[in-house]
Amino acid sequence: MKMKAAFALCCLACGSSIVVAVNQEFSLQQGQTAEVAGFTITFHGVPSDSRCPIGVFCIAAGNAEVQLVVDSVITLNTNHAPESATLGSYDLQLIELTPHPDRTGVHEPYRARLRLSTH
Repeated sequence: MKMKAAFALCCLACGSSIVVAVNQEFSLQQGQTAEVAGFTITFHGVPSDSRCPIGVFCIAAGNAEVQLVVDSVITLNTNHAPESATLGSYDLQLIELTPHPDRTGVHEPYRARLRLSTH
């Protein structure tokens, strides 16, 4: 528990933790943490992103996997199930992952737009 508290203080000190309200959309960069309804949600990473690049015609839209840490690792998807997860009496939904891939494969850091809402 002391380690969790120290991590939280470190995150608050460096500005990588935000506090949001239930039913409010919020955006996290990779490595950033949000505190909402007693949950600590950390955007861990994007292990795969096969979404169609901007300006390219694709037969399928593709999918990106977003890993979040809330007590354990949760994987949500942009275009495949699951796009949300149940956390007690709440639903955590992935609304959007930006930026979209481009032809070069080089992009800004990922941002996940999320919402924790009541059932």
